Amino acid sequence: MKVELSQETWPERHVREDMNEAGARSGRHGGREVTEELSLPAARASVVGLPRVEEQPRLSPETGGVESEAPLAGAQTRGESDAPALLAELRRERFTGGLRVAASGAPERRPWWSEGQVIGGASVAAGESVLGRLAARGLLSPTHLELAARWGTGDPRRDVERLAQSGLIKPQEMREALREPVRRIVERIAESGSVAWGLWPGESPAVAVELGVPLAAMIAGGVQRGSTLSQLRVAVNDDRKPRLAFAGPEALAAELRWPAVAAVTERFDGQTRVGELVAAAVADEAVIRAVVYVLELLGHLAPEIDDPAATLTALDRQRVRERLRLARESDYFALLGLPREASRAEVLRAHADLTATFCESLEPDSRVELAEEIEELLAALDEARDVLSDDALHSAYLAQIGAT
Repeated sequence: MKVELSQETWPERHVREDMNEAGARSGRHGGREVTEELSLPAARASVVGLPRVEEQPRLSPETGGVESEAPLAGAQTRGESDAPALLAELRRERFTGGLRVAASGAPERRPWWSEGQVIGGASVAAGESVLGRLAARGLLSPTHLELAARWGTGDPRRDVERLAQSGLIKPQEMREALREPVRRIVERIAESGSVAWGLWPGESPAVAVELGVPLAAMIAGGVQRGSTLSQLRVAVNDDRKPRLAFAGPEALAAELRWPAVAAVTERFDGQTRVGELVAAAVADEAVIRAVVYVLELLGHLAPEIDDPAATLTALDRQRVRERLRLARESDYFALLGLPREASRAEVLRAHADLTATFCESLEPDSRVELAEEIEELLAALDEARDVLSDDALHSAYLAQIGAT
């Protein structure tokens, strides 16, 4: 049986759809002015909120892709942004849909997202296709590459299955064959500087994949490979006083797959400036600044505080006065944070927890400034415990507050 083969190779058909070769791009695309931006393109500026959509995209009936008369035309929102900041913002906003990215002199790349995670990708660069990546990794010989390109169906999952069935790749390599090109596309985007972008909310890939690597790690890797020291010096001010918000140094190093993060962030106390960390040679200057920049993008740094001690005292003041207001204006149950049917054991536990907070956990300055208010509050807590932990007094108190 003679099979008629297409003259078009698999990688070209797979990514062709409506994508065009990327040329020089400015702040206008396809005759439309940039609508809104995720961030400023210069010097890795901070990111602002995702823009709202404007218009509906038009879908191609042949490919299911988005029709385009010009690069990035048809997007619901478009703009220019720093690439790592763009990826971090889409991750944070849990974006679902298609993204197209075009950098000067680079091919147009298209990752698809679901709830802030990349689940697919395509590129006009042959080296970023399924076959191209298999060849680059030495898993397909040139002869096998040409053969596979000829009988490819255009369905990546089906074509990978056929490669395995034909003995051209190992069965255990099938999963990686699908997801490794998508990772490469994301990594190359993260390495870019300023990019033009367009969003197609709701669009999905033909084949969804699990990347196997945290998106945060790919963003961090892109910053490490794509940012120069001069760019990082502009992006991260010497006077910045970094402080971790939630995750600890070891957890961050594991998530980002970047061992240097642990050593650098151990010194992030909210009082030491970046310039001082550089002078102390905690790590290479580029590494220090890159860590600060990446953690800022990913939301792992807390807001800067000019006077940490004063801020902590202010927090104590707010807590003491709020609880004291309950002691003065409400009942014992509200003071202890308990329902009226609370048991004796629950009363004792609540009293112990609150006493620890308003006696042992206060800052030294707070103890001095709020001494009289703390004394009144602790006395009220003791009184609530004594009444509610005694069955007879508890019943009498319930009758009293019920009557009023």
